[in-house]
Amino acid sequence: MDLVIIPTDFSDASWNATQHGLHYAKMLGYKALIIYAIDKPHGSAANMISIDDMLKEDAKRELRKVQKKVEVLSEFKDVTIQYDSAEGSLIDVLRENIDPKGRDVVCMGSRGVSNIQEQLFGSNATAVVKKIDAPIFLVPPKAEFSLENGLTCGIDVNTTLHEKDNELLQKIVAVTPGQDLQLIHVHVKNKKIEAISKPVQLSWVKSDIHKIVGNEVVEALATHMVNSQSDGLVLIKKHRNFWEQLFQESVSKSLASLAFKPLIILRS
Repeated sequence: MDLVIIPTDFSDASWNATQHGLHYAKMLGYKALIIYAIDKPHGSAANMISIDDMLKEDAKRELRKVQKKVEVLSEFKDVTIQYDSAEGSLIDVLRENIDPKGRDVVCMGSRGVSNIQEQLFGSNATAVVKKIDAPIFLVPPKAEFSLENGLTCGIDVNTTLHEKDNELLQKIVAVTPGQDLQLIHVHVKNKKIEAISKPVQLSWVKSDIHKIVGNEVVEALATHMVNSQSDGLVLIKKHRNFWEQLFQESVSKSLASLAFKPLIILRS
């Protein structure tokens, strides 16, 4: 059965992401895997034995706490949930648990507080987006789970969408009140205007493309989300330059608006 894989570090931010992940598991009919990656420190063999034991016991204890918190939430009583820990980096642990032939998704917190980049995307979230081949839901610490106002999806002239990710997106959109997806295209000022049409894979979307103008794609998307009631932004992981810009600390501060709305990152 397909999984919503929910990495946790036992923080308040990851607890919020856990609840989002469980809502998606319930909605999609998936199982949920709440997992902690034990990234061991480097040291001598003698010291590592005792440290390993301590880390494993700490992980078990904290996972039991998470399980108890989940068990009091009646809305998730029908969701099959596994709790686990595994040694290795978060990237390695996710790769070991994601079924490349399945429809697994990752739901995790996009936390950090030191600067604009860390406020939006902590180092773990940044690495996961860049290295994991699966749909990824990034949940800001204060974001509440809701689909009442639907989702917005950014597209460009060459947008394509992975078949399984397209099916996932249709399932999510189907439970929104309007059962539709807002498509937006950013035209960057002083660049040639190119004809934009609805991607073939998104022919099921009923609404027309909404065009906006901005100095930068990321800044324009962020500004749009500030003024939109949409509950989240769908982005398609395609162009390297776009993702490098998204994760740069120097990106306009207006990008901070995304710190309050979840991102759904899909594959092309």
